[in-house]
Amino acid sequence: PLPEHVLEPGYSGYKTGLAGGNNQWAPFNSKLDWELARWAKVRGPGSTAVSDLLGIDGVSLQSYLTLCRQTYLNQIIDTDLPNDRPRFERRDIKIAGETFDIFYRNPLECVKALFADPEFAGDLLLRPERHFADASKTDQLYHEMNTGRWWWDTQQALNIKKPGGTIVPVIISSDKTQVTLFGSKQAYPVYLTIGNIPKNVRRKPSRRAHILLAYLPS
Repeated sequence: PLPEHVLEPGYSGYKTGLAGGNNQWAPFNSKLDWELARWAKVRGPGSTAVSDLLGIDGVSLQSYLTLCRQTYLNQIIDTDLPNDRPRFERRDIKIAGETFDIFYRNPLECVKALFADPEFAGDLLLRPERHFADASKTDQLYHEMNTGRWWWDTQQALNIKKPGGTIVPVIISSDKTQVTLFGSKQAYPVYLTIGNIPKNVRRKPSRRAHILLAYLPS
């Protein structure tokens, strides 16, 4: 089982990480500051972005000029907002006499972050299930990972060693079409997710059910 402190209920862990007290817009001072920050990161200075900006109640020229200090805005986001995803680490690996820079995250911390994410609390698959297409239970259906025989067999073995334990299958994937450039170097992203999150959730990029685990040099 994962440590109990990982399973902090709801968004209490995120709230604890903010230093804003009762300020619901923390780490920003007001709703206006939050709206400006959201505009800057979601829209940016595009062709229609200025019109959207001027539509925010309370925005003035001074507010816009303050927003232009992107280094200040990025500092708030990077240092004051709690981040539930582990930080990247870096190390050098030598292969056939050539040294490569490897950027990666701790896989176990990534698994903990996904399992404890309150966005998935109502979706997590925590035990094996059997589904059938007919009332006589002769035509068994396999779809989610917890409906497969492997999960049942592994759960039975786990119950002997760790009664009450939960299986957390780790899924790692890479996409060669998404090449990231670091100067003149190329790297392929490697992603991590867990089988406890249903397929219909994992497939939606907006749900952030995958964590960028590492970059593999090409």
